Amino acid sequence: VHKGRNQETGEFVAIKTCNRFNTQQHAREIEILQQISSPHIVRFIASDTIDQKNVNGTKQMVLIMELADGSVRDELKKLENMFGLSYQILLQLIDHLEKGLSYLNSKKIAHRDVKPENLLIFNNSGRMIFKLCDFGGSRLLTDNFQPLHSICGTPGYLNEYSTANLARKTTTLTYTKDECDLWSVGCTLFECATGIL
Repeated sequence: VHKGRNQETGEFVAIKTCNRFNTQQHAREIEILQQISSPHIVRFIASDTIDQKNVNGTKQMVLIMELADGSVRDELKKLENMFGLSYQILLQLIDHLEKGLSYLNSKKIAHRDVKPENLLIFNNSGRMIFKLCDFGGSRLLTDNFQPLHSICGTPGYLNEYSTANLARKTTTLTYTKDECDLWSVGCTLFECATGIL
């Protein structure tokens, strides 16, 4: 992710360069981002291609989003103690994360990769606003109980079904959005509260 500037408005933005091997994933991410608007989800501005060629000579696709001041992972790295985020910040994080995930639930979207790196921090007049980002592994569902079958997410934050299937190296997997997202929220909040995972 790079920092850029909108030449018309002067606004600083985040520019996410898309990997050429995951064009379908990035198209799905754009489709989802275009459908959502919440104060607790990173704001999608546009997608485009840039003249810079990638390894195979094709133009690079980029996603342009609002620029954050940092991430929860950045805050955890700053801590010298092993006690996690302060109580007040943790309560705000829980509130904002719940609102963001409730909004996604209302839109029938499974995030599938909730973790400190995907929780961005925006400083609004000295108050932290937390927003979910990175919808590359997300799925738009027909209903909130639609089964999911692919392993997606980050080790350490994966639900027990995905972890067991990774250990057995099997692809026969069925789980729901809630089993995935709620498990990773629990892991994320535990890490934020204690400083360890």
